[in-house]
Amino acid sequence: MTDSQHANVLILGIGNLLLSDEGVGIHAVRCLAQRELPPGVEVLDGGTSGADLVDHLEGRTMVIVIDAASGDGPPGTIYRCEARDLIEQEGSLSLHEFGLADSLHMADQLGCAPQRVVVLGVQPATLEPGLDLSPEVAAALPRVLKLALAEAVTRELPTAAVEHPHDSACVRGTPEERLLRACLNTLAT
Repeated sequence: MTDSQHANVLILGIGNLLLSDEGVGIHAVRCLAQRELPPGVEVLDGGTSGADLVDHLEGRTMVIVIDAASGDGPPGTIYRCEARDLIEQEGSLSLHEFGLADSLHMADQLGCAPQRVVVLGVQPATLEPGLDLSPEVAAALPRVLKLALAEAVTRELPTAAVEHPHDSACVRGTPEERLLRACLNTLAT
């Protein structure tokens, strides 16, 4: 593939490896990069990138973002939401300082936005300085990888497929409201 050609689907890991669970997205794409991926799927370590993501988003059918997300569930809970719904409702999805929402908005303004963006967020246990994931988030990583690949292959995954292992511990609201709240509260570094 040349620089001007992209796979249809991008799995984008975002985060800061120096802050324990904040690096879950980077750990995820590093694991995926060691596997044989389905045709038309590629992975990218987005680090704590912002506006420079626009070139990587350009013309994609789908972008699947993996990042840490602050929600109502216990550490290791996986949240799934569509970025377009969040952006339409709140005007911003702040994943990082000049983050994904800004990159998506810029790509939209330039006429090269991906057709669909799905965010898979993982509830962190700790954001303390450190290179390793907490045991809870490390245990969730295989499920995140499976969900990301399923999303990439089928291009559609029902929200019900995302498990909330201790749903009774979640704050009141429908599953959609909890996911929305969790994605809107995605951690910024």
